[in-house]
Amino acid sequence: MASPVIDVHTHSLTNEWFDLLQRRLEVAFGKAGMDFRSYGMFVPWLPRNAFYGMLQQADVYLDTIGFSGFNTAMQAVECGLPIVTRAGSFMRGRLASGILERLGLGELIAPDDESYVQLAVKLATDDIYRQRVRTRIEATRDTLSEDRAPIRALELFLDSIAKSRNQSPRADLKVSEERR
Repeated sequence: MASPVIDVHTHSLTNEWFDLLQRRLEVAFGKAGMDFRSYGMFVPWLPRNAFYGMLQQADVYLDTIGFSGFNTAMQAVECGLPIVTRAGSFMRGRLASGILERLGLGELIAPDDESYVQLAVKLATDDIYRQRVRTRIEATRDTLSEDRAPIRALELFLDSIAKSRNQSPRADLKVSEERR
C-alpha cells in the first residue's frame, strides 16, 4: 500500500465551504493525533484521463454516506477500484450500493459507520483481500453495461402502458395508428 491519501474533490465548493471542510478535517485528524496533510490532499477538477489515472493508483474508493456518487462509483468500477459504501434510506444514498449489489459484491456495503471504517481499513491495508476484490470487479463489471434485462423490463412496461391506453374508452388516450 502506498502512503494513505484521502482525495477530496472540491470543485463545487465555494471558498467558504472549502475552508470549513479543510478545518473540520484538520481538527478531526488532529484529535486522532494525525496531521491531515500527511494523509489527505485536495484535488482540483481533473481532465478525464488524469482522473482515471488517479483512480487507477488508488487502493479504495470511499463513497460518501448519505449522498452516494453514481458517476464516480461507475468510474471506480471501470478502473477495478474497490468501493466502500453504505446503503442510505433514500435513492440518493443507494447508488453505489446498487452497483455493488448488481456486481455480487454486497460485502462492500457496510451496515453501519463502524463497519464502514473497518472495511475501508481492511481494503487499504490487506493487499491480498484488495486484489481479490479488484479481480471480482474486473470479472463482473461488464454486467453493468451489457445486461439487457432492465431494457427489456422497460420495454414491457411501456408496451403495457401503450396497450392499456389503446383499450381505454377515452378517445384522447388512444394512440392512433399514424403515431405508432
